[in-house]
Amino acid sequence: MHRLLALTLTIAPTLAHALGGVAGQDAEATLSASRSVVIRSEGAVQLITQIKYDGAPSAFAWVIPLPDANPDDGVVINTAFDQAALDDLEAATAPTFEGACDGAPNGERATFSFRESFGPLPAQAPGQRIFRRAELEDAKTYIGETLGYTLSDSLSAAMDAAADRNYMFAVVNVPLGGVARVDPILSATYPTDGGNPQLSLRLAAAGLDSNSRADMLMWIFDTGRVRANLTTREVDFESVAFVSSLQTNYDAIFEDTVDALQSQALVVEYADEVASAGLDDATFGPLLEGTGATWVTRLRARFQEPALRNNAATLSLRLDDEIAAYGAAHTVTGSACGGEADMGPAEADMGLTEDDMGPADMGPAEADMGLDGGVEPASGGGDDGGCSAASGRSSTPFLLLTLILFGARLSRRRR
Repeated sequence: MHRLLALTLTIAPTLAHALGGVAGQDAEATLSASRSVVIRSEGAVQLITQIKYDGAPSAFAWVIPLPDANPDDGVVINTAFDQAALDDLEAATAPTFEGACDGAPNGERATFSFRESFGPLPAQAPGQRIFRRAELEDAKTYIGETLGYTLSDSLSAAMDAAADRNYMFAVVNVPLGGVARVDPILSATYPTDGGNPQLSLRLAAAGLDSNSRADMLMWIFDTGRVRANLTTREVDFESVAFVSSLQTNYDAIFEDTVDALQSQALVVEYADEVASAGLDDATFGPLLEGTGATWVTRLRARFQEPALRNNAATLSLRLDDEIAAYGAAHTVTGSACGGEADMGPAEADMGLTEDDMGPADMGPAEADMGLDGGVEPASGGGDDGGCSAASGRSSTPFLLLTLILFGARLSRRRR
């Protein structure tokens, strides 16, 4: 089992958790994605966060803002936490899709996975230091000089803005240990006065440009379904469809959903009672024991840099007025549902010229031959899910009569 840093802090009643920012060594690094677990109980909140970053630093510092408080008033505890718990949550709550044609399953199946797989974790628990709000410059010196990381102007400015809002900083030193990359996890548990948990996301904007995005996935364990202070909505699955036998357009529809609100929105991807989620009892039993949490809600966002600097800088979580469960399985339009009917081979070449055919006027309009509309549209209602053709009278006698009359006319013209 991998080991990682866990912090237990006694802080002010106003809660704020942070996904933070990163400062790389030998190369720039920016936070690109995170997945987090928030477990709310009476008098306490536990936040477990794992991050991904862009760039190729040989090591980096993870900077996390926390409400300014005297660290001596709390206890810092090193514990173990296995990434497999987050992997289990992903597998249990990820959106899954089954293709169908006119309501009948067509055998297509797909699962949406959040980003690429996370990990590995650092081989050893990273070291950490806490700097009070008044020690902001000491924190910058520690990052840039003591640890030797590149503190970008954007991250420095984000730290200034956080300090102005009465935040202190936990600086986590993450060596890669000779591997190409690691995706660290931080767990922080601290008492509350029962207020709504808040995620401070301002530092995540550091290093992003106006075209960049930060993907965020959260699972919130509480006594009911949870929403955020930003618009929290469901995807319109009428627009979701398979684009191949193994892939849907769900991620594009998700992005359209949040971009309709300048990315200042979250999407519900799952909400149900913990007992219905099928989570590993050996892992989640101890985590949830004594918390009173009975529901798990999966929320996802894809924030653009302006949103992280403005309305999405602080994310508040609260119980939703909507109490209905929201499952992860969806039936959507399949990619192999037929198309235009095959009308058979092209008309045969009779070897006749335009002069042979005579005037273009073929006489009166075609008589109603008693047909009931020809070929019906494709339908999935049959047992084989394919198209069916309408029954009708054979057109063979009419075709023979036409050829006989045409031959007689042609014979008269050649005499």
